[in-house]
Amino acid sequence: MSYGVDVIIKDVSSHPKCPHGSPTLLFERYTEKKTGSQKYFACSANRERKFCPFFQLADVNKKYVSNKRVNPDTIDVQLIKSHEKIYSGFKKLKKLNQSDRSYCHDCSCFVLSSELKNHKGHNIVNSLSAEVLSKPTNLLKPLTNSGSEAQFLFTAKVVQFLINTTKNLNFTHVLCVGCPRIHEFIVNHPETKLNSLLLDIDARYEHFYGSTQFCHYNLFNHYFFRGDNSKDVYRNFMKCTGDDKILIMLDPPFGGLTDVIAYTLKLISKDWFLVNGKTNTSHIISTFLIFPYFMERRIIDTLSFSMLDYQVDYENHPLFKKGNQASKRLSPVRIFTNISPASIPLPLEENYRFCEICQRHVSSENKHCTICNACTSKDGYPFIHCHMCNCCFKSTKRHCNICERCLPTDHTCGLQSSQGCHKCGDISHKRRQCPLQSDVIQSAKRKKIKK
Repeated sequence: MSYGVDVIIKDVSSHPKCPHGSPTLLFERYTEKKTGSQKYFACSANRERKFCPFFQLADVNKKYVSNKRVNPDTIDVQLIKSHEKIYSGFKKLKKLNQSDRSYCHDCSCFVLSSELKNHKGHNIVNSLSAEVLSKPTNLLKPLTNSGSEAQFLFTAKVVQFLINTTKNLNFTHVLCVGCPRIHEFIVNHPETKLNSLLLDIDARYEHFYGSTQFCHYNLFNHYFFRGDNSKDVYRNFMKCTGDDKILIMLDPPFGGLTDVIAYTLKLISKDWFLVNGKTNTSHIISTFLIFPYFMERRIIDTLSFSMLDYQVDYENHPLFKKGNQASKRLSPVRIFTNISPASIPLPLEENYRFCEICQRHVSSENKHCTICNACTSKDGYPFIHCHMCNCCFKSTKRHCNICERCLPTDHTCGLQSSQGCHKCGDISHKRRQCPLQSDVIQSAKRKKIKK
């Protein structure tokens, strides 16, 4: 029986590579509640075996190459052609008449009119206009694996809010990690006077952006598929002179592990300090992290970020989009940041207000609790205060005297949460932070010293 899996955060440069060509992550699965565990390497981008079959025990020394077939929907990192050669095809295509421009979704490439016979039966888009070519997020079919590469695209309203906020905070450079809509807007609107570099796991963007605008990149292990060439582009972009200010804008897949995301943000920040000759390499530079509000506790534990009340809508998400008829709930996606919330106004015309007590903008439905002394709602609906728990909860929850906490009214008493510590069951920490674990380790060290 498995009691859960943790990822071991460390440098991945010595880890084996999976069939995608990217270094794996080291995981630890707990097979017995007290002591048993198993360490293994698995794909950093696709932890589900159906997307990447790579699996190697950490204590096996020989190199492993999977003979199993990799799902065609996973990342294509064969890198047969250089980025420059791929992008040169795009530049040639733009010079042709609109009627001669086509794109094949099956082959993920541009097709000339003379080549259409080689793509018979494929999903082809013909007569590509200049506007379509300038907006690849509208042309490309989004990837949908929620654990690794899901592409849910911001609505125009969200893009405008993020761009306006970035300019109002006087940032000049935006490092877009998985935010293609933001990068696309900046490239198409030079009047914003913003500079942008897109880091994304979707290699298809190499067809639309040159090597100085896009790097094929894996967020979960800070890996550049094009090697030193991409790293040099990334480092040059990070260099700031005069009044330059850089902002990391990060929109990871919701299935991404927060510990890994936090570690990557620290590595990016460390790179910024190094290329700019700074010494405080432990500080995380200004960041907007887009993630669901129910991950707030984990993000606070790993990054100490504040959560803004702004509801991020997606154009193509089946649930998290404005006016969605299938789901009456509001989008749970929020912006987490290490920038002071007081300096980020939310649009009043979108039903936000300023709380004088909290000194930040919140949703109009988010009422201030005088007992907690905070605007406590997370989901856009009013929260109610529980005097037994001494904190606020969703109105759909009630205090259970058996479980001794507020839970949904239809919950089953006595069921332990799968979240939290696999060792002691406390949901306030993970197994590796468990004080019991520390006691076991210290006891083992004392026995070793005594021997």
